[in-house]
Amino acid sequence: MSRTVAVSAGCAAVLIVAGCSATEPVTQEPDNCVSAASTDLNTQEGWLGLIEQTPETVSLVVDDGRGHVVEHRQDEQQALASAVKVVHLAAYARAVAAGELDADEQVPLLDWERWYVPGTDGGAHPAALDRLGIANDGVSATDLTATVRLDDMVTAMIRESDNAVPDYLRYRLGDDALVDAAAAGGWEGFEVPTLVTTVLAVFDPTLGEGDQWATAQRWAFDDQFRADASAEVQNPPMKIRLRR
Repeated sequence: MSRTVAVSAGCAAVLIVAGCSATEPVTQEPDNCVSAASTDLNTQEGWLGLIEQTPETVSLVVDDGRGHVVEHRQDEQQALASAVKVVHLAAYARAVAAGELDADEQVPLLDWERWYVPGTDGGAHPAALDRLGIANDGVSATDLTATVRLDDMVTAMIRESDNAVPDYLRYRLGDDALVDAAAAGGWEGFEVPTLVTTVLAVFDPTLGEGDQWATAQRWAFDDQFRADASAEVQNPPMKIRLRR
């Protein structure tokens, strides 16, 4: 049976991350826990600082797999945003373990970039290309006939929060694989998202109506639709510009 350890939000994560443990539930901060002053989310300390300084905005459950669990506002609903990508990661890992996907597969860059909406991800995609040593023009890869190792491509989804990889994996694996992966982690009733359509709908809300996955696939495979939708992204209506 797992044990819930109740401590302040900042030190709670330290108990697991740093290996602190107790034989009885902890009701106050251990003496060796130090407040994290930083909130720089590019660092581990910054994440701990954020949890400690704004605990009312954070929900977490950390399980070390050895019977020690840290929980904080665990039943509070939080906006997922890119956190939903962990479901895609889990589905990918399950597929590799089952031999359904090969982590060393060489994927044409075209197959990655067809799910990418340029200029809408805060530079995540070009940053991933840079890290992987893939030639690019600061927005997209310059040689779409080149290939990238599948496992390296998936790392971009997590490390840089690349928005193209989740829809690529959805296309490769199918919705059932994602739903099953979510259920295996305790998430029943998972509704599979499409980041392509979610982004496009910001610029043209009508694209978010109807079958969103069908719209994403039109972006990926219908050149004329892609050209028309790209014009909306590059030249959004004034009301969209004013909101940004």
